[in-house]
This record gives sequence, C-alpha cells and structure tokens, in this order.
Amino acid sequence: MVPSLSSHANMFYLLLFKLCKERDYLTYKIRLFLYFLQLMFLQPAFGCLWFLDDVLFPGYRSVKIEKPVFIIGDARTGTTQYVQILARDSKNFCAPITLNATLPTIHAWKVGTFIKSFLSPAMVKRGEALAEAIYFSYLPREFQLRHEGGMWEPDTFEVQYNSLRIEFFTQLVDMKRTAHNWWFPQDEQRADFLRFLDAIWKKVAYHRGAPGQHMLIKGHFLKECPELQEMYPDAYFVALAREPEPRLVSQITFLWNGPWAGMAGVPRTVLKDLAEVCTEHLCEYSDSEMAFFDAKPETRISIPFEGYVREIDESVKKTYRLCGIPVPPEVETALAKHVEEHRVWKKARAQHDPDFTLEELGVDTAELSRRHEKYYPRCVLAKASKSKLKK
Repeated sequence: MVPSLSSHANMFYLLLFKLCKERDYLTYKIRLFLYFLQLMFLQPAFGCLWFLDDVLFPGYRSVKIEKPVFIIGDARTGTTQYVQILARDSKNFCAPITLNATLPTIHAWKVGTFIKSFLSPAMVKRGEALAEAIYFSYLPREFQLRHEGGMWEPDTFEVQYNSLRIEFFTQLVDMKRTAHNWWFPQDEQRADFLRFLDAIWKKVAYHRGAPGQHMLIKGHFLKECPELQEMYPDAYFVALAREPEPRLVSQITFLWNGPWAGMAGVPRTVLKDLAEVCTEHLCEYSDSEMAFFDAKPETRISIPFEGYVREIDESVKKTYRLCGIPVPPEVETALAKHVEEHRVWKKARAQHDPDFTLEELGVDTAELSRRHEKYYPRCVLAKASKSKLKK
C-alpha cells in the first residue's frame, strides 16, 4: 500500500521543476521539505503500521465481502449525502468512515475504542467534535459550506485514499492538475487502489463484526467499476444523474473554493483553463456512466438528481429495493426528518451561489447540451412521478 518509487520520482520532478518557479521561494522550500518528510519518514512508518495489522489481526484477510453497494456518481451530484444517509442504517449497511480510510489500521481503531470505553458519551462527543474541527481547520469556510463531509462519516473514497499518498501535492502545482486528479485517472495506480479498497472493507467488517451487512462505499471512480464488478460479481451500483450545466458550475466553484486554490495563490485568470478541463471530464464521465449503468440494469440503477433533491426519501428507497432490503421503520422516520433538515440546509446555502456563469468561463453551452442529448432524460423525473409529487 506504500507508493512506488516511480510515483515518488514523478512527484519530485513536479515539485522541483514546477514549484521552484514560484515567486514565493519560502513556500516552495516548505513544500519540498514536507515532501521529503513524507518520503523518508511518514510512508515507511505507514508501511510498518499496515504490516502490524497483518501480524496482529491476520483474520481480516479471510473476511468475505458479499453484495457490496457502490455509490458511483460524478463530482457534485449529491453522492456524499446519499451514502451518509444509507450508512446511518447500521443494521443493513457498513461503510468505512473518513477516519477508517485516512488511518487504515485495525490496532489504531481498537486503541480508540478502548479509550472511549472510559469516557462518558458527552466527553466522547466533545472529543470527536474537537478532532473534526482540527482535521478540517485548513478548509476555507466557503469550501465547507459546499461539502457535507465529516471525520466520522463516509466520504469520497478515492480522495481519502490519495490523502495517504503524495498525490495531494499535485494540487499545489496548478488548478488544471487538481481537476485532472479529482476523477482519479492515474492508470498506474489502479491496482493499488483496488487492493486498498478491498483491504479497508475487510478491515472495517472485521473490526465492527458486521457479518451479513452490505458493505457500502462512495466515490467518483467510474473507471474502476468494470474491475470492481469482476472482483465482486454480486455487487450493486447506484448513480445520481445531474444535468450537465449546474453540475459543471458546481464542480468549478467547488474546486475554486478549495484549500489548494488559496494555498497556491491561484489567480482568477486560470478559471477558463479549469473550466476547459472540467468540461471535458464531465462529458467523458457522462458517456461512460451511461454505458456502464445501461449494460446491466438489474444490478445498476441511475437515480434522477431532480427526484433526489425534491424527495430524498423516495430516492434512497430505490437502493433498498435494488438490494432487496425492506426499509426498516426507524429508517422511514429518519428519512422524513432528514428531508426537512436538508431543506433548511439548502435555504442557508442559497446565499453562496457562484458569481460567474459558464458563458463567462468560455464554455460552449450549445455543444455541452448537444453532447448530453441522450443523458438529459436520466436527470429528470418522469411526468407521472412529477404529478405524484405535486399531490
């Protein structure tokens, strides 16, 4: 699970020959120092800790993953919130939380569980809130308002995976590279990623003692889905399909407000370059999504984003039906409560809309619409469903 030598060499090239051109030479030296710190100390330590799990808890390797559920959607389609809703049903679903993916060792989790056993629920809650505040303290407020992430909840898995490696340094090089890395396109890392995903699932299931539960994970790694289908023949796949125009605006705005933008001092003039990269990725993703989900509709469903926003509870129930699971009464109650909470959150978010349009960013909206002609019907509710909602 430790990055290969070629991966380190490529990153060294980026840092040495691209970041050294920055005007802020002090910032460059700090970043280069942090890179060598990870290369010489953090990665070897991580490798040793991973090996310690194999020695102390070898049983996790024999855990069998059956009927896992992959929430696979393009960036900014509501997949994070969707997987967090499902993960609250701990009787039927088991999902790695952010902490599991960024600290992927069973012995560390057991130490944390042991310490918590001596603390009151109130103390545990305060401690978790403090740890989360520290963990996300580097994120700008605008960024946090656009993402419902959490240290104790599941989140985008490939981003968590990259946080263990050195890829996050590429986000400090330029915004175009940040956008490229967002969709996890590095073919040379695919095998490592798939092994890591399988190991984390087995570790989480082993640690929590979750036999019979559907393992659950969310991400944008659509390219890996054919191989995941081979690894897990009984797997289910769920996508949220959103119209291209608002999806693209949300992607650009999200990246623009990210921590990497502020840390790298990115000028506003690169927005058009960012829009160009995001547009091409978006079109490619839409085409690939249609091809994959239409190939096996009995185990793969695409949920219209319009229906998800208007009636979250009904959309979530589609996943239960796909997996053949009755919706528990407590889940029904929780969904109704979440629908109301989401409406309040969306109302508070309305003041944080982007201050630019696709036309201003040089996006050919007519061409974008043409390329998504077959994709649009997936994003909206059928007329019959709309009439039912109105009643």
